[in-house]
Amino acid sequence: MKTIVWLALSLILIACQVKDLHFYVRFSDPRGLQPGDRVLLAGREAGRVVELKPVEDGSWWVAVEVSAAFRDQVTAGSTFTIVADPGRAGRPCLSITPNPAGEPIRDSAVVEGSEPMPQILSPLFKGLSEGLGSLERQFRQLSQELERLPRSPEYRQMQRQLESLLRQLQEAEGKMQREVIPKLEQDLERLRRELEKAEHLEL
Repeated sequence: MKTIVWLALSLILIACQVKDLHFYVRFSDPRGLQPGDRVLLAGREAGRVVELKPVEDGSWWVAVEVSAAFRDQVTAGSTFTIVADPGRAGRPCLSITPNPAGEPIRDSAVVEGSEPMPQILSPLFKGLSEGLGSLERQFRQLSQELERLPRSPEYRQMQRQLESLLRQLQEAEGKMQREVIPKLEQDLERLRRELEKAEHLEL
């Protein structure tokens, strides 16, 4: 019994020693980020923005706090972008796309943030978003028209089909925000870095 208690106390002490991760992400433009805005790791809330510091070269250091439970998932290979917060209307958030490549980031480290997508791609994502919004409005309109029909087995079947299609639409929109866009931004950032390296080699 004493052994079990001792092991439990040891585990508690070890857990207490794991602290939240504090580091900085450098951006040329913080795009409206403020202290208290959320930090999302693969779409899950993992921390918050603590402070924004202007730097002499004109860039900004965004001080970030990530909960201890997530700190090992934040590595040098991760991508850091500023996006619209899906859970807080009108607010941006810092989105971290994890990548197991690279060592875990240490406290007080400064990492490079990914800049906004090239303007040439902005119409593409705007079109996707508007297309999903248009589909959702059509679903809402059909739902209102369906409410005017007499309640019957056919009505209930159509209602179930409509609800199923609406769920699929919402899931597609969420997947685009959580997976598709961050993945494309990550690939674009990788290409940007490769172009920068190629330019340095030519000099």
